Amino acid sequence: MSNFSKFHFHRIFKLVTGITVNEFVKKAKIERALFFLMNNPSKTINEISIDCGFLSMSSFSRSFHELQNTTPSAWRESHKKSNIGIMNSNIGEMQSEIENYLALKLNNLKNSKMSEAIKLDFEIKQVEEFNVIYVRNLNINNHDSETFGKMFDQLFSWATPRNLVNFPETKALTVYRSNANLEGMLQADVC
Repeated sequence: MSNFSKFHFHRIFKLVTGITVNEFVKKAKIERALFFLMNNPSKTINEISIDCGFLSMSSFSRSFHELQNTTPSAWRESHKKSNIGIMNSNIGEMQSEIENYLALKLNNLKNSKMSEAIKLDFEIKQVEEFNVIYVRNLNINNHDSETFGKMFDQLFSWATPRNLVNFPETKALTVYRSNANLEGMLQADVC
């Protein structure tokens, strides 16, 4: 809830993000579809379109082609044997496998290639409600630690003079607002 009129909200949103609300939503839906197309080959393209919030296959195909310059089936085929995410380093391979595992787990997908040794256990806990302050970046690379550091610097330089930083009670966290796209770009908040 923004407490703005619909028109004013759309105008502010475009000023902040550079795109309209509808373009933002369409792009987010297609980014999610790309993830499913690459990581869930057993799911049909029609099922993916529905899961990503499209009302018809034709609107999904039209939006997909508009943003990717190809059809969903052609994109899926071209990324079937992709080397995306594969690195020469064993550490890089482990990190990539862990990220893929978490993304699959969070989206309730299965990957039979994931080794039992790498599977991670995590739990979701209910915590008491608390207020946060944050700095948002709508287009950051998931491995850009320098920019994440600058975001935390900006956050703490604002919060410290206001006596909002009191370690160890103060908690710092990063909230990822999207999956990384094929270029590794995502949306994130530091809180």
